[in-house]
Amino acid sequence: QCSAAPLVPQPSASWPLAARSPYGAAPIEVLLVVSDHNNHGLFAQVERVLNQLHLAEHRGLVPHVFLGQMVFNAPDACDVGHNQYFEPSRGDNVWDYYFEPVSPYRTGDARLANRPVRLLSASVDDARRHAIAISGD
Repeated sequence: QCSAAPLVPQPSASWPLAARSPYGAAPIEVLLVVSDHNNHGLFAQVERVLNQLHLAEHRGLVPHVFLGQMVFNAPDACDVGHNQYFEPSRGDNVWDYYFEPVSPYRTGDARLANRPVRLLSASVDDARRHAIAISGD
């Protein structure tokens, strides 16, 4: 992710082993809900978010919406993909400019409800296909 703020903190040697290992305490799975296209209007981004929220609910994942300065790109594509709605003076997350958070998870948190977090992502296209398949619409 091309982001000024780290989306996930890097484990350090001072973290308990359970927080660093997928085999320790059961992690809470958080779906990082993103947009992958910089030329989409605001409500096209919202449509993509809604599809991913649908997926998170169906899969039992905690969703976290992050629409940052850059759309969700491969790390080697950070020179393209600026989110046209991003305004640094308003914060790191465009979603927060207009909407309430969808879960208690906050960007970069290593733990939620005293359990380690495992951050997941889903293809925006797969989330759309899932919403159509499940809802029939």
